Amino acid sequence: MKVVILAGKFGMGHYQAARAVLEQLEKEYGDVQVEVVDWMEYIFPQLSGMIYKTYAAIVNHCQWYYNHRYSRLENAEIDQRPEVALAGRWGVSRLLKEKKPDILIATLALCAKTVSSYKEKHRCQVPLITCVTDITGHSEWINRHTDAYMVGSEKVKYEFIRKGVPREKIFVTGIPVRLEFHEKLRTKNGYGNGCKKRRKLLLMGGGLGLLPHDLSFYEALDRMPGVETTLITGSNQALRRRLEGRFPHIQVLGYVQNISDHLRDSDLVVTKPGGITVFEAVSVATPVAALNPRLKQEVYNAVYLEENRLGEVIWGDAEECLDRLEALLSDSRKLAYYKMQMRRLQHRLDYHGISEVIDYVIREEMNRYAAKHRKLRGAVGFNI
Repeated sequence: MKVVILAGKFGMGHYQAARAVLEQLEKEYGDVQVEVVDWMEYIFPQLSGMIYKTYAAIVNHCQWYYNHRYSRLENAEIDQRPEVALAGRWGVSRLLKEKKPDILIATLALCAKTVSSYKEKHRCQVPLITCVTDITGHSEWINRHTDAYMVGSEKVKYEFIRKGVPREKIFVTGIPVRLEFHEKLRTKNGYGNGCKKRRKLLLMGGGLGLLPHDLSFYEALDRMPGVETTLITGSNQALRRRLEGRFPHIQVLGYVQNISDHLRDSDLVVTKPGGITVFEAVSVATPVAALNPRLKQEVYNAVYLEENRLGEVIWGDAEECLDRLEALLSDSRKLAYYKMQMRRLQHRLDYHGISEVIDYVIREEMNRYAAKHRKLRGAVGFNI
């Protein structure tokens, strides 16, 4: 079986989800061949870098425009014509000829729209699975020729049903995370044994490095009693250079490969609530403080966080945020409660996974083939 996963680097959540699906497929199926394709790089090899930089600039400096577009399309007609439709359909045609996949999986809404459009125009029968990477029922994810959906919550499932997606096509899997996050949890020193220790705070800004810029924020964080902070700046190299080695209680890092270790060893993670980040934290049972979510999908992820009692959303200026963080870090009982809720969510999600979705689309494909064969035999069988 050959599976191609279509992703993009608009932030790193879509791409990390694709890597997670790849790892889970290789674990579940011994004979599977899986490849992740960066869609922008595949159809626009000379322009993909500029496209990603433009997206980062919009997210950093024009959030009002991003949110306006998001809201305008949120409940729009499903199966919309994708942007760059002609180039996209040509890219799908080339990909099918080059890669010869048995199944396509999309972790980016644009990819799902493009493949669905191609399937309709060319009557293509290659199954398409859409993996939704935020806790949202946004219409951009919904397409008539998607064979199955992987969604993060029951709430998203019922939003999809309300918009016309057949119930049997929707699987509540959570948002996939890499296998390293599913390793057995290590006991964190200082919980339940009376051992006094410094609290460990992890501050992350996602792949785009969306973090506070005000130096006074980090000065106050460094003075917070009993707290050691690890700051992961991602692509924000200017902030890394500005803060690196400046504060004795803040370790500053850029891109890191072992996010799971940093999350697992922390008492609290402060971050923009991307969908993949929330579920990575859930997988290692580290409570989340969502810091001033601004993008619409981040707000939905933050609502999910609060509704499931996995952490807190912190609004306000630097001083208010720091006060809330200090209060939360000093409340062992509340942190322990959030950890317990995360473990309960882990158990609920353990019942569903990528193999269940793959088995469903293979079964449906076999049923379609059998129905087509019966129809053909019924039409001509007795005249041969």
